[in-house]
Amino acid sequence: MKTKYSAGIADDLPSNKHVLNDFEAAAYLSVSPSTLRKGRMVGKLDNKFESPPFVRFGRNVRYLVRDLDDWLMRHRVVNTLGRSA
Repeated sequence: MKTKYSAGIADDLPSNKHVLNDFEAAAYLSVSPSTLRKGRMVGKLDNKFESPPFVRFGRNVRYLVRDLDDWLMRHRVVNTLGRSA
């Protein structure tokens, strides 16, 4: 299922790609690239969106797929009361 942010990027990722740029990571998580950028700047947006871990070298920011998968699992919710699995 494509979101308005994915633009097919996640579908086009090679299966062996382990490092993603902003746009690829945003598509992978189904969020906007600006959400990731804002999350990096403040750490947590309005106590709602905690930024996933990222790697910075110089001005380049990259996300490791395994970190994104771990981050998703830590934020997994099984009911509307907010209790995690």
